Amino acid sequence: ADVSGLDTLRKLMLACAVAFDMLPTEGLDREGIESFSAADAAHIRSLGLTCRLIARGERKEECLSAFVEPVLFPASAPERSVLENYNMAGYVGSRAGSIVLMGQGAGRYPTASAVMRDLCSVSSGAEMLRAGCRRTAADNSVCLERYYVRLPKPFADCFKAERRWEEDAALRMITEPISVREMHARAKEIREKGGEIFFAALGE
Repeated sequence: ADVSGLDTLRKLMLACAVAFDMLPTEGLDREGIESFSAADAAHIRSLGLTCRLIARGERKEECLSAFVEPVLFPASAPERSVLENYNMAGYVGSRAGSIVLMGQGAGRYPTASAVMRDLCSVSSGAEMLRAGCRRTAADNSVCLERYYVRLPKPFADCFKAERRWEEDAALRMITEPISVREMHARAKEIREKGGEIFFAALGE
């Protein structure tokens, strides 16, 4: 669940419910790090970048975006200092401004305790979400990103590239801006056709 980004996605759904009173149950995009290879890591390091798995949720009026994907960060980014079992959470509040929290993951016993408390609350009939919270579909077509992509050469025309690196069988590129929804959809299509792909947004 950690490698696939599924656990991160569940936490993002709850965070959106708390922050925005909107629980995204459809339209969520998720890309884990199963396809991240040693060769990818070496090339990304040579560019002075580091890969982290990131969840992002944002509300603009009645539109909610929510997705999980790998992101590449430069040396100056605070995300680069998150190592081992540490987590980082960043929030932008309308009154509080930017807030960043970092600490170790809870671990199995605190997590088990929290799950038991939630189950007891559910069994007693307690409402887990605020009364005004509503279910909604995420719209990730409104978010544009540039992506680092590694894919087989026959699929090179799937993206418009700003920069390319060619290998024996693979092609690496930095794409022109593309929506999060379109990026995830194209990666799914390439995999359905038998192609191997890794992609990560550029943390800019």
